Amino acid sequence: MSVTQLGILGGAFDPVHVGHLELAEQAVRQFDLDRLLFVPSGHSVRKDNSMMTPPFHRMEMLHLATTGVGKYLVSPLEIDRTGPSYTIDTLEEIRRIVGPTVTLFLVCGSDAALDLPTWKEADRIAALVKVLSAPRTTDNADNSSVATHRTADDLEKEPGESSDSNGKQDSGEDTKTPVTQVPKDYPTIVRYEDFDVTEVDMPENPVSSSDIRRRLRNSLSVDGLMPADVLSYIEQHGLYV
Repeated sequence: MSVTQLGILGGAFDPVHVGHLELAEQAVRQFDLDRLLFVPSGHSVRKDNSMMTPPFHRMEMLHLATTGVGKYLVSPLEIDRTGPSYTIDTLEEIRRIVGPTVTLFLVCGSDAALDLPTWKEADRIAALVKVLSAPRTTDNADNSSVATHRTADDLEKEPGESSDSNGKQDSGEDTKTPVTQVPKDYPTIVRYEDFDVTEVDMPENPVSSSDIRRRLRNSLSVDGLMPADVLSYIEQHGLYV
């Protein structure tokens, strides 16, 4: 299949859950994306990497969650990169791989979209991608970086997200101030003059990776919060206990 429109969804995916998958599905459907690339975060500048699940487990859970969906791809691009990983680096590498004619869509939660102007080299990000934002209620770090990510967790303060997994300046200081979010019924949300953010039409999803981890640590049910194959993998490998 020829690819002319590519979505990029990044984050820690620690673990991947139904909120990530619903965002991916709706972005692909509503914006006619040819492919959607899940990019799990590698070394995060913002997060305590020692507390993150090893990359090979997060990658395998993503593979299990996306098996059978022909338009989904999982990339180790950030995981394979040495040192801190910024969204701008990931986007520029993807641009080199796919060439100049493919339209890139950065898929993220609304919290991450509001934060975009503070990410490293935000003006270059704005020039590289169109931004698709979904409503979020918790965790934006997974949608951590570009890997997003940077989504992505959660698409943690989870996500993405975030290396700033989301690509923020190491100093943590905002370089620009985003404007106030406009009402939800506006199809396009202007966050800052460099970014036109189009909202994905989907209900807010309260699921977050951090809540799932908390539930698993406390032996609480996570039924319906992630694909069954992902939960089986978590139990088989004793993750989040």
